[in-house]
Amino acid sequence: MRKCFQGTDSQVGFESWPLYWMWTKRGNISSLEHLSPIDLHSQTAGSATSNFPCIFFLAGAALNQNCMHQSVVEYLNVSQDNRLFLYTRPKKNWTEPLEVTLDFTLVSILAVVEKLQVITTYFWLFVKWNNDFVSWNASDFCNITHLTLPADKFWIPEITIEEQANEEKARTSPFVRISSDGEIMQFQEFHLTSSCSLNIYRFPFDKQKCNITVLSPMHSAKEVILKMKEVVLEVDAKNRNLYLTNGEWRFNRISPSSDIMSGVEMEYSAVTYEIFMQRRPVLYVLNLIFPTSALFIMDMVISCTYVSSSEKINFKITLILEVSVLSLILNEILPTSSDDPPVIGNPHTCKWGYNKCML
Repeated sequence: MRKCFQGTDSQVGFESWPLYWMWTKRGNISSLEHLSPIDLHSQTAGSATSNFPCIFFLAGAALNQNCMHQSVVEYLNVSQDNRLFLYTRPKKNWTEPLEVTLDFTLVSILAVVEKLQVITTYFWLFVKWNNDFVSWNASDFCNITHLTLPADKFWIPEITIEEQANEEKARTSPFVRISSDGEIMQFQEFHLTSSCSLNIYRFPFDKQKCNITVLSPMHSAKEVILKMKEVVLEVDAKNRNLYLTNGEWRFNRISPSSDIMSGVEMEYSAVTYEIFMQRRPVLYVLNLIFPTSALFIMDMVISCTYVSSSEKINFKITLILEVSVLSLILNEILPTSSDDPPVIGNPHTCKWGYNKCML
């Protein structure tokens, strides 16, 4: 044993490092085992080293080096100025489109401005794609299957929202998560104000549908294909579980679809998420509809009873003022260019005109 190492056990770290022991007999390899230092010492003690010439591979130091993330980074050559990762689509066959998978999660509906026809939402977007030049065998690096590295070292698809109505308020993670099979994932979060065609005819019992269309405008459909991660039912269930706010609007469901859009110079791949929501009308019913309806009923009763004309005039003036306040409220909420005014405003307007004529 000492003859093979030409030194003591402590000099070679025999008490802590695993050893690969390969021995030959009559020139033929008979066995290759991974033994602990204690087992190796017991099996070699007292043996004639001249009959069994042994070769020991001190593998502990090498294994410890390969068990670090830095070893994977050096193997991928990411730390160097490698433009292959950054400037071009990561496809070995450039004729094939790169598939980019989108994982959309609606977190909350922050605001709906009917007058401006815009909606403000907050959502997460996980973007995944495969890089043909970034992969490694996990078994060679102590089963390291994932790395987190700076995003500026790799090519990243450009993501744009078609319905965006103001300046972009998005935060993109400065890091990407890389799998040993070459899959790269990046997290993006959006505080988005987008345009939406709102139909307020049934206000305040209205239901709305707004679209969020995700596309990559710098790449044609022949270069980049956007697709959904889950099926429709799974997307809808996940968004229901993660939806946070409990405000004026209730989230009903979400329906994603993928399509090819025609642009000015080329066709784009896009994924559209249709968000279905419904207004919670309780506040409007308690503060607007019930008081107004009660006043109208009282007006009809008073008109059919024998009271003095002065009392009728005073009540009708009060009712006219109440309907005027209602009209001001609706004017602040509803868009001025609406082709279908809310049905709630029609009887109020008629009643206001009737009381005006009665005076």
